[in-house]
Amino acid sequence: MKRLNLRLAMKSMFLASVFLSITSSVSADAMGVSVSGKACVQFAGQSTVFWGFEHNETDDSLPPWVEVCGGGMLSITAAGEWGHDPGALSGPEGKDGGNTYTESQYLKPGISRVIAPLNMLVGVFLADDKPEVGSAPPDLELGVDDMTTPQLQQAFAIGAELFDIQVPVGATRLFLGLNDGYEWSNNVGEVYVVVSDPSGTFVTGGGWIEQPAPPLPFFAENCNYYELVEAPGAWLEACAAANATRLGVMGGAFGHLVTITSQAEQDFLYGTFGSSLHGKWYGGFQDPPDEQVANAGWTWVTG
Repeated sequence: MKRLNLRLAMKSMFLASVFLSITSSVSADAMGVSVSGKACVQFAGQSTVFWGFEHNETDDSLPPWVEVCGGGMLSITAAGEWGHDPGALSGPEGKDGGNTYTESQYLKPGISRVIAPLNMLVGVFLADDKPEVGSAPPDLELGVDDMTTPQLQQAFAIGAELFDIQVPVGATRLFLGLNDGYEWSNNVGEVYVVVSDPSGTFVTGGGWIEQPAPPLPFFAENCNYYELVEAPGAWLEACAAANATRLGVMGGAFGHLVTITSQAEQDFLYGTFGSSLHGKWYGGFQDPPDEQVANAGWTWVTG
């Protein structure tokens, strides 16, 4: 007998599956996004560099981004080699020699500066809208300010790793780049960045162009995608199949049996799948499995 099980992927995130030989701090099968040394977070949210800067800046400095869910938490790790000059290379932790300021003219697009070492990996969270010109929040300084609680449009230092970052409410994108004083156009190298939520799932990679709508139903309240799939056997077989099978979203993220944790989520699922949900396997089970009381001991596969 065959049944359909509903499985779901947390909003997990990657641009590509890449074999890494650069350092052991990122696993070889990790998924993330490559960030060029030319990437400047001050240009986050723009479609072109048009500000008439004193220095020669080009569209090569538009930073890449990953999708995020506002109000959540993220951790970031990075590895690679890049630099603000071919003779001044370092890893994403930046060069020795203290903190540096980005020139004030780069505040014009609406992104604050971060006071941190040259070559350090930095980021900035944005909502869907383009930043308002001249609206940059206060600068953050490494060693003085908390880098895990940035505001929207407030650049923050990441380095080789930064954990438990609180994504500001309303954020939908995290842009990444190299910290420099000016003229990103002559920078070299790249680092590979992995962005994950506390469960270890990966964030989807993006870019500076608008991304297409995902092919699976998405519930924004908990950043989950859903897919109905055919699987043989009983609950245990369906659970194993859901955990081991990649969904048709985010390059094939792994799923699990659906766990419904709010009335809003249940309403969304029934509004999306309708009567096709009847008789399907869900991610609830009794613990212990021989529990004699019908409504006791129930829990979700996700805890």
